[in-house]
Formats: sequence, C-alpha cells, structure tokens
Amino acid sequence: MKITLKSLAGKNFKGQREFFAEFGKKTRISGENGSGKTTIYDMFLWLRGGKDSDGRADFAVRPLDAQNQPVNGLTVSVTAVLGVNDQTHTYRKDQTERLSKKIVKGFTNEYWIDEVPMSEKEFDEHNNRHCEKEVFRILTDLRYFCADEKHGGMHWNKNRSILTDCAGDIPQPEGFEELLNPAFLKGRSIDQMKKVLKDRKVLLEKEVGNSKNPGTLSIQIGEVKTGMVDCDSADAEVKRKFVKQNIKGIEGKRTVLLDSEKERAEKAQELIDLKSKRGEREVALKTDTSGIKKYIDEKAEIEKMLGDAQAKATKINDELGDKLYAVCQQEKSLDRANKELDEIRQKRDNFITEPANDICFNCKQKLPPDMIVSDESRDLDKANIMQEGKTKAAEIKFVTGNIDTLNGEIKVLQDRYTDAEKTLDSIEESKGRRFAELDQMIAENPTKNPATDTEWNKLNAAVHLKANEIGEPATEKLKEIELELWNKNSELTKLNEALAQKDRLEQDKARIVELEAEQKEKTQQLLDVEKSLADIQAYKTEESKNIEAAVNGMFRHVKFKLFKELMDGETDTIDCCVATLRGVAYPDMSYGEKKFAEVDIINTLSKHYDADLPLFIDNAEGLTLPIEFDGQLISLFAVEGQKELKVENA
Repeated sequence: MKITLKSLAGKNFKGQREFFAEFGKKTRISGENGSGKTTIYDMFLWLRGGKDSDGRADFAVRPLDAQNQPVNGLTVSVTAVLGVNDQTHTYRKDQTERLSKKIVKGFTNEYWIDEVPMSEKEFDEHNNRHCEKEVFRILTDLRYFCADEKHGGMHWNKNRSILTDCAGDIPQPEGFEELLNPAFLKGRSIDQMKKVLKDRKVLLEKEVGNSKNPGTLSIQIGEVKTGMVDCDSADAEVKRKFVKQNIKGIEGKRTVLLDSEKERAEKAQELIDLKSKRGEREVALKTDTSGIKKYIDEKAEIEKMLGDAQAKATKINDELGDKLYAVCQQEKSLDRANKELDEIRQKRDNFITEPANDICFNCKQKLPPDMIVSDESRDLDKANIMQEGKTKAAEIKFVTGNIDTLNGEIKVLQDRYTDAEKTLDSIEESKGRRFAELDQMIAENPTKNPATDTEWNKLNAAVHLKANEIGEPATEKLKEIELELWNKNSELTKLNEALAQKDRLEQDKARIVELEAEQKEKTQQLLDVEKSLADIQAYKTEESKNIEAAVNGMFRHVKFKLFKELMDGETDTIDCCVATLRGVAYPDMSYGEKKFAEVDIINTLSKHYDADLPLFIDNAEGLTLPIEFDGQLISLFAVEGQKELKVENA
C-alpha cells in the first residue's frame, strides 16, 4: 500500500487562517518559530486520526481570541488530496459549532471522501481498508514506536511483539531436547514452567533450608531430639497396678456412702412432708369456725339486705331521672307547638283582613287580570289554614296530656324513693348495732388445742419416728473418701506420665527416621528443580541471542535490546524492548540520534506492513545525520526571520 500526500489545505486550523500547499517526493517547509510548520503536520494527523503531533486528542483545534477562548462563528476545515496506490482521493474534515439558543454547547465533526458526505464510522472504515489507524500512526509519528507511554509512545511489550512478528520464524536453541520434552512441560510453555519451578523451589527451600534458614524439617528433627528422655519403667508398672486396685476399693466405699446418703435424702423429704401436714392441721384447728357459723351467716344476710335496699333505691332514682328528662322533652315540644299555632293564627287573621282579591296587597293598586286570584282559590287557602290550626291544637292537647301523665308518674316515683330511703336508713342503723354484737361473739369463738386432737397427735408421732430413722449425715465421711481418692489419682497420674515417656521415646525415634527420609527426598527434589531452572536459564539465554539476532538483522543502524538481566543474586532475565544506536539507549540519545534511529525503524516497519506513507520530520534544521528514508519525506525547517511559510519540492 502506497499513500502519497499530493496537496493539503486548511482553514481556521489553530493559528492558520488559510493554508494550501502541494507536495512532492521530497518537500521542505520552512519558516521562523511560530509560523505554523508543526500546525501543517497537525492538520495531516487530525484529518486521519483526530490527534496532533504530540498524540493528544484534546488539543486546541480552533483559533483562540485574546482571552484564550475559541473564536466563535468559525468552521475549522482540512482537505487533503492523497494518492492511494494508482488512485487519487480527496479527504475533507470540518468542525462546526453546535448551538443551543445561540450559545455554543459543543462542536461537531463532519466528513467527506471525494465530496461524498460520510459518518465518522464510514470515514474511518474507508481509511482502515487502506491502512489501519494504529499502523498509520506507527509509520507517520516518529516518536510513537520508540518513546515510552509517559511520553506518548507505545507500551514496550507491544513494540517487542511487533518486532518479533517482523523477524518471522526464529530458530529454537539446540541441545535442549530433554527440557522441551512434552512429558516434562506437561502442556506448559517454557516461561510457565519456569514460574512453576521457582514457586516449587521456594516451598522446598522452606522445608529443606538453605544457607540463611535451617528449614522446617531440620527444626522438627531438632525439636524431637530435644524432647527425648529415657526411663526405667519396670518398677513404675508394678506401682501403677497397686494404685489402681486401691482406687477401685475407695470408689466402692464412696458408692456405698452415696447410696446411703441418697436414701437419707429421701427420708428427709418424707420428714418435711410430715411436718407440713402437721402444720396444716394446726392451722385448721386454730381457724375452725363451726361454732360461730350462724353469726357469720347472719352478718352475710344483713349485708345482702342492705345491698338489695341500695339497689332498689338506685333503680327508683334512675326511673325518676328518666321521667324528668321525658317531661323536659315534652315541654320543649309543647313550646314549639304553641309558637307554630300562633303563626297559623296570624296567617288566618291576615287572610281575613286582606283587601279584595283584585287589589295588590302591597301597593293597593288594582291587579292585572292574569294576577287576580279567584274566589274559589281564596276559599281553599282559608280552609287549609283552618285545618292546619285544628291539627296543631290537637297536637298541643296530646302533648299536654303526656306531660300530665308523666308528672303523675313522677309523683308516685318520688314517694317510692322516699320510702326506699327510709328502709335503707333503717337497715344501716340496725346493721351497725347488730354487727357490734355479732363481732364480739365471733371474737369469743373457742378453738380446739392441737394436743387434744387425735389426727394432730398421729402426725406428731410420725414426725419424731422419721427423724430418728434419718440419723446423722455422711458429709464428713464423704470428704475424707474424696480426699483419699484424689491423692491416689494424683499418684496414678505421675506413674502414667513416667510410663508414657517410654512410648514417647519409641515414637520419637520412629519420627526422626521418617523426617530424615523426607529431608533427603526433598533435598534431591530441590537439586532437580535447581538443575531444571539452570537449564531453562541457559535455554532462555540462547533464545534471547537468537531473537535479538533475528530482529536486529532487519535494521541498518538500530539495534534493539530485548532482554535484561536481573540483579537479584540469580542468573535471570526478563523481557524488555529498548532501541539503541551505537551503544546508546533511546532515552539517552540526542535529538538528532533519535530522529536518525526512528527513520531507520520506520523504513523496516514499512516493509513489514507493506505500506509506504508520508513522513514529517519536525525541527529538521537541527539534524546533521543523514535521513535515509525511502518514501515521501516532508521536512520542517526553522529559519530565523522568515515570517511567511515557504514550501519547496525537490
């Protein structure tokens, strides 16, 4: 894929109000600092990928005013005519303001290819068919491949992957058949196997130990040996048998005492029950009321009579209240009926004194014919008024009769209530006098002496008999037996500990043999792991040499360092990717050395991607090393005092 920049036009892009230039295979653009040389490069990159020459997508595309704010009302536009293989296409990208109520709310990008409007997605898809966006940036941005991510470059691991892809098939180191055997790797890669072995080595060193740490197995062997104690167990075995027999005899005595104490506790509970029954009988004798029952019954009867009298008086009083309330309501109804009757009488009187039915009642003028009331109608109205008066008079008579009836009933109830009050007063007076007499007779009630009661005497005799059966408690004797048993158990414990040392000694000896065998096995495993790691390191070293030789053979001047040795006390390497020129690493190169190396790298990558793209070199005036670029080269030169840009094609 060959792409050449034939012409580039820009409008309102950054500081350039208008720009147009045609380009050849070698183009020189010159001008003083700030005249817009880098802006031209930014136009080309923004059109294709939306970023500037520093790799920023958020740079200020639009020209700024004196307050460093985007100038309103402008459209930013870039148009490039590109030769793509044997075809020519025109690419255009505009940025317009997005307004809301005449206020700028943002910006919108619009795209065209050969004057055909396209969406951003369609525009990118068209370009990617010719050259993917990432490849385009690698081949048009000198710094992108070599600089680190902090300075706008690619991640070194991605660079390394691209370089190894460029190198193609790299031969494997020879003489490592055993290491590469699938039976050894078990489906793992060399790097995965290396990690597995290093983790295994850490675990084995933890168990076996090394020059710095003794290892857990050595520590366990030492601990077992420290705890080994020899002993004579013959005499201790005889003593243990004798002590066990003594303990058995003491436990038998304790069982007998505990059983007897259990029987004693049962008898003690029986004694408590007998004493309780005897006490209940004493209370029953002291509280016997059979001799005064008639006095108690009489008091209850008097209380009942008093309660009945109070209930009767209360009932009469409630009925009296209901009647009085009913009279009150009837009197209110009577007042209302009398007022209504007066109103009816007034209507009747007014009707009689009214003028002739053809004269207006208010103005006394003669009424029109259509308003004159007929005599028949007046007679009917008069009859209705008279009937209404009769009905109301009958209602008044009925209510008056009800009131008289209720007043009669109230008089009867008042008399009954007076009689009930007198009866209640009489009962209360007799209650006070009679209760004093009855209370004195109840207080003089003679009770039976328990000593003369047959049932109480039987219970008392049973209490004394049961108390004699219980006897003295065995608490003190049990304490003596428990102390003797504790002493014998303590003696047995000491004998067991002494005899256990013999068993422990045999176990310790067997454990030491087991631990030493495991230590020997783990040591051999550690040696095997270390040998495999050494083989892997040797393989990686040879592989590193092969990879670097294959990669570096593709470049004229640049050499890549793809592996780095670790300074961790072991011979080990890790992947890296650093470009060097004559032994100087890329971060330490001068500006000119960096450009010289970057061009060499792009030449090789262009062949790998089969893509020939335009290359811009900024600050070209500072370069003394030759720029050996095979494709279209656009050099940007700073020339002091040259205010206007000058484009020259060779």
